[in-house]
Amino acid sequence: MNILSELESASESLRSSRIGQRGVSDALASMPSDDAIAWIDRCLPSSVSPEWGGHLASCKPSPELLLKWLIRSRPHQLAALDALVPLSRNRDDFSSVLSELRSALDALDSEPPRVEILIDRIRHNLRLNDPSDAPILISDEVLSLARCVFCFDLTLVETWRLQLLDTYDPSSTATGQWHSLVQFGGTCGAFAVCDWREPIESVVTKLASIRYSDDIPRIAQSFRSYDGTIDSLCTDLAISLRSADLHLASLDSGADSYWLSINRRDEILRLEECMGVALPKVVPITIV
Repeated sequence: MNILSELESASESLRSSRIGQRGVSDALASMPSDDAIAWIDRCLPSSVSPEWGGHLASCKPSPELLLKWLIRSRPHQLAALDALVPLSRNRDDFSSVLSELRSALDALDSEPPRVEILIDRIRHNLRLNDPSDAPILISDEVLSLARCVFCFDLTLVETWRLQLLDTYDPSSTATGQWHSLVQFGGTCGAFAVCDWREPIESVVTKLASIRYSDDIPRIAQSFRSYDGTIDSLCTDLAISLRSADLHLASLDSGADSYWLSINRRDEILRLEECMGVALPKVVPITIV
């Protein structure tokens, strides 16, 4: 008996607790989309967690099917709402049903707060709150910065872009988008985010984890027992990095922490140009 058959025959509470386990999404992905959607339809519990909508979204249901689910039972409505949050990022897919979607969302009971948040995010993605609302556009300057700081890892750039657009209240200003970019870079290992008070060993560990070059961990590790301040560490580390044609930069995040990036010279020059000209409200990157 495969995992989907086991879940279908399990009690509702057990099905709910195991829907997010490894293997369920793979099993659904191996089925024809219509069959996977039919399984979700049969197995929906009375209390629907976001995982059900996530599985439904992965089946790429048609806008028409989602509309039908929005006027069915409460469990179907919740699953459809959770699926619509990621799917509605591509507004063009829903262009033929925008009026019907607006009406269906208007008719939904917005309690509990989770439902209200889901509805607001879908409205934002589809620009239903006000027909005159303009979409959030990421400035060309910030996109250029993203490509530079991520050393032209376009997959990483796209991940950041989608994360920014999926936030509840994405910034429409270049400065706000730049701050979002440095926050994301700090969580994905593109930058080392350091507090000036933390131990040197901790700073070196973070620097050694920066992606993009095999030389970075080797050079950074040689400073493991460094005796000095972060400022002097940055100066001496920058000298060592230059031997591998790498350059250390301090990014302005609008905060008190050090946001350190290691890039090739060409990327550093592009960053200086973008930061100094395109975004004058942000302090230009300084080569240490």
